[in-house]
Amino acid sequence: MKELIEKLNALQIDQTRYEWEGNLPEDIFETYFKDAEVVDSELDVDKHRWYETSVLVYKIDNKFLGVETVTDVFSEQMGYSDCGHTLNFFEMEEFKTVSYRIKK
Repeated sequence: MKELIEKLNALQIDQTRYEWEGNLPEDIFETYFKDAEVVDSELDVDKHRWYETSVLVYKIDNKFLGVETVTDVFSEQMGYSDCGHTLNFFEMEEFKTVSYRIKK
């Protein structure tokens, strides 16, 4: 996983579309992401003036890869390529958390 993350970050991939995977080189997409499972999304939402980013988590070979992408654009005149966002890749880990709800 470490080698994949280093390779992806070294490419300095700018996000130009909503489906960020379309910005990946085809060989990397086919090898690693075509059959990868998305296990979580919209983590660590960071709102900027005209857009927001968040993290998607993929399970690849029993490890977890996080991708920080633009997930929403707030201006009708602005496209994803106008955000100037470079995709950021990092390793993630799974953890359990306790939560509470109203007892019925």
